[in-house]
Amino acid sequence: MNFFVILLTILSFLSISVFEGALILGLIYIFIAYLRKKKSLKGELSLPLLVHAIPTLLSTLIYAPHLLNKAFERSVFLFLYFGGDEVKVNEKYLYRLNLIISLIGFLLLPVVFYKYHYKGTVAPIWGGVFEVATFYSLFSLSALALFLKTKRLWWLLAFFVFISMVFFSLRRSTILGLVITLLLLVFLLRGVIKLRYMIVIALLSISLGAVFSYNFVKKDARFQAFYKVLTGQEKLDNRTLDAISSLRWANLRAGLMVIERDIKEANIVPLLIGHGLKPEEREGLHIKSAVGYESLLFVSEFIEKGLLGLLAIL
Repeated sequence: MNFFVILLTILSFLSISVFEGALILGLIYIFIAYLRKKKSLKGELSLPLLVHAIPTLLSTLIYAPHLLNKAFERSVFLFLYFGGDEVKVNEKYLYRLNLIISLIGFLLLPVVFYKYHYKGTVAPIWGGVFEVATFYSLFSLSALALFLKTKRLWWLLAFFVFISMVFFSLRRSTILGLVITLLLLVFLLRGVIKLRYMIVIALLSISLGAVFSYNFVKKDARFQAFYKVLTGQEKLDNRTLDAISSLRWANLRAGLMVIERDIKEANIVPLLIGHGLKPEEREGLHIKSAVGYESLLFVSEFIEKGLLGLLAIL
């Protein structure tokens, strides 16, 4: 399974179709291994994963059967977790895995720049700008881990190259997640990392953040709206909140109306297992976002997967 994890890691950046095919083979292997060894499901996430899968599959089967393959991806694929005890993790293995991840980050750089220069889109081999942000968040953390392990400045430079790509993507949620992760990492390693390393990393990160924040305000409509509210040029109302949140504020209000309607009409099934994936196609949410229904996590999960799905996430 150690080699399989490395293979999955590589495939996840190269082809989503091949990656999912490999995942299915991995699930079959785990299922056979559990039957052969008569093993019971164990692990702290076993119950949440099973509870999460039930409403995801059932609600989509009832309300959106044409999306059942997507529901399968978002539930059953997570059962690969049960093969975790087949992976033998040690320091050498983690070093090798981080090395592979960081090298992939370098190999994808010319692909991203080529697509941006010739096609005007920020994208890796597959996916789009969201994948660039997510991938390079992972690459930056791997490079930072290699720097802390080897103390080679090459990996510190790689860390800042990768983190620059995250800022370049202009994906706020990913940037915020990465910043919080780095702050937690610094806090946890405050007695391990030398002070001068922490100061250098902090100063360079702040500098990068300042440069790209200026770029956000200048180019991104969401940050322009936020800047105008912050400086008193606009008042904070539904219109500006919709602009700042990429319609998530409007989606939140619409989602709460759906929940209120289900409670008033005593729609027990949707309240328990949700309305299935892409509820905006059926529930009249009037979503204008290009990526479908997105709001606060708790509201989104409750509408799609009901109370059971929300409890599993919690």
